[in-house]
Amino acid sequence: MNYAPIIIPTLSRDKHFIRLMESLRKNSWAKYTDVYVALDYPPSEKYKEGYTRIVEYLSNPFPEFANLYVVKRSHNYGAALNSRDIREYVLTRYDRFIRTDDDVEFSPNFLEYMNKCLDYYENNPNVIAVTGYSYPIRWKVENGANVTTENFSCPMWGTGFWKSKLKDIDCFITSGGLAFKDRRMLLSPFAKMTKRCQWEYVLFCMTQDISTTLASKLTDVSMRMFTAIQDKYVVVPTVSKVRNWGFDGSGLYCPDNSAAQDRTTALDFPYERQEIDQDEHFALRPETNFPSKYVKANRRKMNVFDSIPIKAHFFINAKRLYRLLFGAK
Repeated sequence: MNYAPIIIPTLSRDKHFIRLMESLRKNSWAKYTDVYVALDYPPSEKYKEGYTRIVEYLSNPFPEFANLYVVKRSHNYGAALNSRDIREYVLTRYDRFIRTDDDVEFSPNFLEYMNKCLDYYENNPNVIAVTGYSYPIRWKVENGANVTTENFSCPMWGTGFWKSKLKDIDCFITSGGLAFKDRRMLLSPFAKMTKRCQWEYVLFCMTQDISTTLASKLTDVSMRMFTAIQDKYVVVPTVSKVRNWGFDGSGLYCPDNSAAQDRTTALDFPYERQEIDQDEHFALRPETNFPSKYVKANRRKMNVFDSIPIKAHFFINAKRLYRLLFGAK
Protein backbone atom coordinates (compact mmCIF):
# COMPACT_ATOMS: atom_id res chain seq x y z
CA MET A 1 0.00 0.00 0.00
CA ASN A 2 1.17 3.53 -0.80
CA TYR A 3 0.65 5.65 2.29
CA ALA A 4 -0.53 9.19 1.66
CA PRO A 5 1.32 12.11 3.26
CA ILE A 6 -0.77 14.81 4.91
CA ILE A 7 -0.39 18.52 4.12
CA ILE A 8 -1.21 21.14 6.76
CA PRO A 9 -0.91 24.84 5.83
CA THR A 10 -1.02 27.13 8.88
CA LEU A 11 -0.06 30.55 10.18
CA SER A 12 -1.06 31.62 13.69
CA ARG A 13 -4.11 29.72 14.96
CA ASP A 14 -2.01 27.89 17.53
CA LYS A 15 -4.85 26.37 19.59
CA HIS A 16 -6.51 24.92 16.51
CA PHE A 17 -3.24 23.69 15.03
CA ILE A 18 -2.02 22.02 18.23
CA ARG A 19 -5.39 20.29 18.70
CA LEU A 20 -5.13 18.95 15.13
CA MET A 21 -1.59 17.69 15.60
CA GLU A 22 -2.34 16.01 18.91
CA SER A 23 -5.30 14.16 17.40
CA LEU A 24 -3.13 13.13 14.45
CA ARG A 25 -0.44 11.79 16.79
CA LYS A 26 -3.05 9.46 18.31
CA ASN A 27 -3.90 7.91 14.96
CA SER A 28 -3.17 4.20 14.68
CA TRP A 29 -1.54 4.74 11.26
CA ALA A 30 0.47 7.84 12.17
CA LYS A 31 3.60 5.66 12.08
CA TYR A 32 3.15 5.21 8.31
CA THR A 33 2.49 8.89 7.61
CA ASP A 34 4.75 11.70 6.46
CA VAL A 35 3.44 15.05 7.73
CA TYR A 36 4.16 18.31 5.91
CA VAL A 37 3.48 21.56 7.75
CA ALA A 38 3.62 24.74 5.64
CA LEU A 39 4.06 27.53 8.18
CA ASP A 40 3.41 30.90 6.57
CA TYR A 41 5.19 34.05 7.79
CA PRO A 42 3.05 36.58 9.71
CA PRO A 43 1.82 39.43 7.49
CA SER A 44 1.52 41.77 10.49
CA GLU A 45 2.23 42.07 14.21
CA LYS A 46 -1.15 40.68 15.33
CA TYR A 47 -0.29 37.24 13.92
CA LYS A 48 3.13 36.91 15.56
CA GLU A 49 2.05 35.61 18.98
CA GLY A 50 0.20 32.60 17.60
CA TYR A 51 2.92 32.04 15.01
CA THR A 52 5.59 31.96 17.72
CA ARG A 53 3.62 29.40 19.73
CA ILE A 54 3.39 27.15 16.68
CA VAL A 55 7.13 27.47 16.07
CA GLU A 56 7.81 26.48 19.69
CA TYR A 57 5.39 23.55 19.50
CA LEU A 58 6.99 22.24 16.32
CA SER A 59 10.42 22.26 17.97
CA ASN A 60 9.31 19.22 20.00
CA PRO A 61 9.96 15.64 18.78
CA PHE A 62 7.12 13.84 17.02
CA PRO A 63 8.14 10.16 17.08
CA GLU A 64 4.60 9.01 16.29
CA PHE A 65 4.97 10.01 12.62
CA ALA A 66 7.09 8.39 9.94
CA ASN A 67 8.52 11.86 9.28
CA LEU A 68 7.61 15.45 10.09
CA TYR A 69 8.70 18.14 7.63
CA VAL A 70 8.22 21.82 8.49
CA VAL A 71 8.46 24.44 5.74
CA LYS A 72 8.86 27.87 7.32
CA ARG A 73 8.22 30.72 4.91
CA SER A 74 10.70 33.60 4.94
CA HIS A 75 7.95 36.04 3.97
CA ASN A 76 4.16 35.97 3.82
CA TYR A 77 2.84 33.79 0.99
CA GLY A 78 -0.84 34.16 1.75
CA ALA A 79 -3.19 31.21 2.30
CA ALA A 80 -3.69 30.24 -1.36
CA LEU A 81 -0.04 30.29 -2.42
CA ASN A 82 1.15 28.67 0.81
CA SER A 83 -1.23 25.75 0.21
CA ARG A 84 -0.55 25.39 -3.49
CA ASP A 85 3.24 25.57 -3.12
CA ILE A 86 3.44 22.79 -0.53
CA ARG A 87 0.97 20.68 -2.52
CA GLU A 88 3.03 20.97 -5.71
CA TYR A 89 6.18 20.05 -3.83
CA VAL A 90 4.59 16.99 -2.23
CA LEU A 91 3.28 15.82 -5.59
CA THR A 92 6.83 15.63 -6.90
CA ARG A 93 7.46 12.88 -4.34
CA TYR A 94 4.13 11.03 -3.93
CA ASP A 95 1.26 9.83 -6.10
CA ARG A 96 -1.41 10.82 -3.56
CA PHE A 97 -1.86 13.10 -0.60
CA ILE A 98 -4.29 14.26 2.10
CA ARG A 99 -4.93 17.97 2.54
CA THR A 100 -6.54 19.62 5.54
CA ASP A 101 -7.19 23.01 7.06
CA ASP A 102 -5.51 23.69 10.40
CA ASP A 103 -8.73 23.93 12.43
CA VAL A 104 -9.93 20.32 12.53
CA GLU A 105 -9.69 17.36 14.90
CA PHE A 106 -9.30 13.79 13.65
CA SER A 107 -10.68 10.44 14.74
CA PRO A 108 -8.09 7.86 15.88
CA ASN A 109 -8.73 5.89 12.67
CA PHE A 110 -8.75 8.83 10.24
CA LEU A 111 -5.45 7.95 8.54
CA GLU A 112 -6.33 4.27 8.28
CA TYR A 113 -9.71 5.17 6.77
CA MET A 114 -8.14 7.56 4.26
CA ASN A 115 -5.41 5.19 3.12
CA LYS A 116 -7.70 2.19 2.77
CA CYS A 117 -10.20 4.18 0.72
CA LEU A 118 -7.49 5.77 -1.43
CA ASP A 119 -6.16 2.27 -2.14
CA TYR A 120 -9.57 0.68 -2.79
CA TYR A 121 -10.95 3.37 -5.12
CA GLU A 122 -7.70 4.28 -6.90
CA ASN A 123 -8.58 2.53 -10.14
CA ASN A 124 -12.18 3.72 -10.30
CA PRO A 125 -12.04 6.62 -12.79
CA ASN A 126 -15.33 8.05 -11.51
CA VAL A 127 -14.13 8.47 -7.91
CA ILE A 128 -12.04 11.62 -7.69
CA ALA A 129 -11.55 12.14 -3.95
CA VAL A 130 -11.99 10.68 -0.46
CA THR A 131 -13.15 12.92 2.35
CA GLY A 132 -12.92 12.18 6.05
CA TYR A 133 -15.65 14.65 6.96
CA SER A 134 -19.30 13.64 6.92
CA TYR A 135 -22.09 16.10 7.58
CA PRO A 136 -24.30 15.42 10.62
CA ILE A 137 -26.87 13.61 8.50
CA ARG A 138 -28.11 10.06 8.82
CA TRP A 139 -27.13 8.96 5.33
CA LYS A 140 -29.08 6.24 3.59
CA VAL A 141 -26.68 3.39 2.78
CA GLU A 142 -26.72 -0.34 2.10
CA ASN A 143 -26.92 -2.54 5.18
CA GLY A 144 -23.50 -3.00 6.76
CA ALA A 145 -21.71 -0.38 4.63
CA ASN A 146 -19.65 2.27 6.41
CA VAL A 147 -18.86 4.46 3.39
CA THR A 148 -20.98 5.81 0.56
CA THR A 149 -20.42 7.73 -2.68
CA GLU A 150 -21.85 11.16 -3.43
CA ASN A 151 -21.76 13.47 -6.46
CA PHE A 152 -23.03 16.60 -4.73
CA SER A 153 -20.58 17.33 -1.92
CA CYS A 154 -16.84 17.33 -1.26
CA PRO A 155 -15.94 18.76 2.16
CA MET A 156 -12.28 19.83 2.17
CA TRP A 157 -11.73 19.19 5.88
CA GLY A 158 -9.37 16.23 5.59
CA THR A 159 -9.61 15.17 1.94
CA GLY A 160 -7.47 12.78 -0.10
CA PHE A 161 -6.59 13.03 -3.79
CA TRP A 162 -4.64 11.02 -6.33
CA LYS A 163 -2.03 12.89 -8.37
CA SER A 164 -3.18 11.31 -11.63
CA LYS A 165 -6.78 12.45 -11.16
CA LEU A 166 -6.09 15.80 -9.51
CA LYS A 167 -4.18 17.17 -12.49
CA ASP A 168 -7.26 17.11 -14.73
CA ILE A 169 -9.56 18.39 -11.97
CA ASP A 170 -7.28 21.30 -11.06
CA CYS A 171 -6.73 22.27 -14.69
CA PHE A 172 -10.46 22.22 -15.41
CA ILE A 173 -11.37 24.35 -12.38
CA THR A 174 -8.54 26.89 -12.46
CA SER A 175 -8.95 27.50 -16.20
CA GLY A 176 -12.57 28.58 -15.65
CA GLY A 177 -14.14 25.34 -16.79
CA LEU A 178 -17.06 25.74 -14.41
CA ALA A 179 -18.19 28.90 -16.21
CA PHE A 180 -19.97 27.12 -19.04
CA LYS A 181 -21.26 29.23 -21.91
CA ASP A 182 -23.26 26.42 -23.52
CA ARG A 183 -26.95 26.61 -22.57
CA ARG A 184 -27.22 22.82 -22.66
CA MET A 185 -24.89 22.64 -19.65
CA LEU A 186 -27.53 24.43 -17.59
CA LEU A 187 -30.02 21.59 -17.91
CA SER A 188 -29.11 18.07 -16.75
CA PRO A 189 -26.09 18.88 -14.50
CA PHE A 190 -28.21 21.44 -12.67
CA ALA A 191 -30.48 18.69 -11.37
CA LYS A 192 -27.50 16.86 -9.83
CA MET A 193 -26.58 19.79 -7.63
CA THR A 194 -27.96 20.47 -4.19
CA LYS A 195 -29.93 23.70 -3.82
CA ARG A 196 -26.93 25.31 -2.13
CA CYS A 197 -24.67 24.18 -4.94
CA GLN A 198 -27.12 25.54 -7.53
CA TRP A 199 -27.03 28.90 -5.78
CA GLU A 200 -23.23 28.88 -5.74
CA TYR A 201 -23.12 27.88 -9.41
CA VAL A 202 -25.37 30.75 -10.44
CA LEU A 203 -23.65 33.25 -8.14
CA PHE A 204 -20.07 32.33 -9.06
CA CYS A 205 -20.37 31.12 -12.65
CA MET A 206 -23.14 33.17 -14.24
CA THR A 207 -23.08 36.56 -12.58
CA GLN A 208 -19.44 37.19 -11.62
CA ASP A 209 -15.95 37.06 -13.04
CA ILE A 210 -15.09 33.47 -12.15
CA SER A 211 -11.35 34.21 -11.99
CA THR A 212 -11.81 36.09 -8.71
CA THR A 213 -14.05 33.61 -6.91
CA LEU A 214 -13.74 30.36 -4.97
CA ALA A 215 -15.12 28.57 -8.03
CA SER A 216 -11.77 29.03 -9.80
CA LYS A 217 -9.76 27.42 -6.98
CA LEU A 218 -9.64 23.91 -5.56
CA THR A 219 -12.21 24.44 -2.78
CA ASP A 220 -15.32 22.71 -1.52
CA VAL A 221 -17.35 25.26 -3.52
CA SER A 222 -15.71 24.34 -6.81
CA MET A 223 -15.42 20.62 -6.05
CA ARG A 224 -19.11 20.16 -5.31
CA MET A 225 -19.99 21.89 -8.59
CA PHE A 226 -17.37 19.87 -10.46
CA THR A 227 -18.69 16.53 -9.19
CA ALA A 228 -22.24 17.37 -10.23
CA ILE A 229 -21.35 18.77 -13.64
CA GLN A 230 -18.85 16.02 -14.51
CA ASP A 231 -20.85 13.24 -12.82
CA LYS A 232 -17.90 12.24 -10.62
CA TYR A 233 -18.02 10.86 -7.08
CA VAL A 234 -16.49 11.40 -3.68
CA VAL A 235 -16.17 8.73 -0.96
CA VAL A 236 -17.75 9.78 2.35
CA PRO A 237 -17.81 7.91 5.68
CA THR A 238 -21.16 7.25 7.30
CA VAL A 239 -19.71 8.49 10.59
CA SER A 240 -17.45 11.53 10.39
CA LYS A 241 -13.73 11.07 11.00
CA VAL A 242 -13.27 14.84 11.33
CA ARG A 243 -14.59 17.53 13.66
CA ASN A 244 -14.33 21.17 12.56
CA TRP A 245 -13.42 23.81 15.16
CA GLY A 246 -13.08 26.63 12.67
CA PHE A 247 -16.56 28.11 12.89
CA ASP A 248 -15.36 30.68 15.40
CA GLY A 249 -14.60 33.53 13.05
CA SER A 250 -10.84 32.89 13.16
CA GLY A 251 -10.44 31.67 9.58
CA LEU A 252 -10.81 33.14 6.11
CA TYR A 253 -14.10 31.61 5.05
CA CYS A 254 -16.03 29.95 7.88
CA PRO A 255 -18.45 32.25 9.77
CA ASP A 256 -18.64 32.54 13.56
CA ASN A 257 -21.05 29.84 14.72
CA SER A 258 -19.92 29.84 18.34
CA ALA A 259 -23.36 30.86 19.62
CA ALA A 260 -25.11 27.96 17.86
CA GLN A 261 -27.29 25.81 20.13
CA ASP A 262 -27.75 22.34 18.65
CA ARG A 263 -29.57 23.60 15.59
CA THR A 264 -29.95 21.42 12.55
CA THR A 265 -29.03 23.43 9.45
CA ALA A 266 -25.61 24.08 7.95
CA LEU A 267 -25.64 27.79 8.77
CA ASP A 268 -26.19 27.40 12.50
CA PHE A 269 -24.96 23.91 13.37
CA PRO A 270 -22.44 23.71 16.28
CA TYR A 271 -19.73 21.90 14.33
CA GLU A 272 -17.27 21.80 17.24
CA ARG A 273 -19.71 19.54 19.12
CA GLN A 274 -20.30 17.07 16.29
CA GLU A 275 -19.85 13.41 17.20
CA ILE A 276 -16.94 11.71 15.41
CA ASP A 277 -15.76 8.11 15.22
CA GLN A 278 -13.70 7.09 18.26
CA ASP A 279 -12.65 3.60 17.12
CA GLU A 280 -8.90 3.05 16.91
CA HIS A 281 -9.09 1.02 13.69
CA PHE A 282 -11.19 1.03 10.53
CA ALA A 283 -12.34 -1.95 8.44
CA LEU A 284 -13.59 -0.78 5.04
CA ARG A 285 -17.08 -2.00 4.11
CA PRO A 286 -18.09 -0.36 0.81
CA GLU A 287 -21.51 -0.56 -0.78
CA THR A 288 -21.91 -3.25 -3.44
CA ASN A 289 -23.44 -0.77 -5.87
CA PHE A 290 -21.46 1.98 -7.55
CA PRO A 291 -22.49 4.67 -7.56
CA SER A 292 -24.59 4.34 -4.44
CA LYS A 293 -28.22 3.65 -5.26
CA TYR A 294 -29.12 6.19 -2.59
CA VAL A 295 -27.42 9.21 -4.20
CA LYS A 296 -30.71 11.00 -4.92
CA ALA A 297 -32.14 10.23 -1.49
CA ASN A 298 -29.00 11.51 0.18
CA ARG A 299 -29.04 14.63 -1.98
CA ARG A 300 -32.52 15.36 -0.68
CA LYS A 301 -31.24 14.95 2.89
CA MET A 302 -28.42 17.37 2.13
CA ASN A 303 -30.90 19.89 0.74
CA VAL A 304 -32.73 19.89 4.08
CA PHE A 305 -29.54 20.38 6.10
CA ASP A 306 -27.85 22.84 3.73
CA SER A 307 -30.99 24.83 3.01
CA ILE A 308 -31.06 28.33 1.51
CA PRO A 309 -33.69 31.12 1.82
CA ILE A 310 -36.68 31.35 -0.51
CA LYS A 311 -35.23 34.55 -2.00
CA ALA A 312 -32.18 32.59 -3.07
CA HIS A 313 -34.38 30.01 -4.82
CA PHE A 314 -36.04 32.83 -6.72
CA PHE A 315 -32.64 34.28 -7.64
CA ILE A 316 -31.44 30.91 -8.92
CA ASN A 317 -34.46 30.26 -11.12
CA ALA A 318 -34.67 33.82 -12.46
CA LYS A 319 -30.99 33.95 -13.46
CA ARG A 320 -31.06 30.46 -14.89
CA LEU A 321 -34.16 31.22 -16.99
CA TYR A 322 -32.64 34.46 -18.24
CA ARG A 323 -29.46 32.67 -19.25
CA LEU A 324 -31.39 29.91 -21.02
CA LEU A 325 -33.49 32.43 -22.95
CA PHE A 326 -30.90 35.05 -23.81
CA GLY A 327 -27.51 33.47 -23.19
CA ALA A 328 -26.39 36.60 -21.35
CA LYS A 329 -24.84 37.24 -17.97
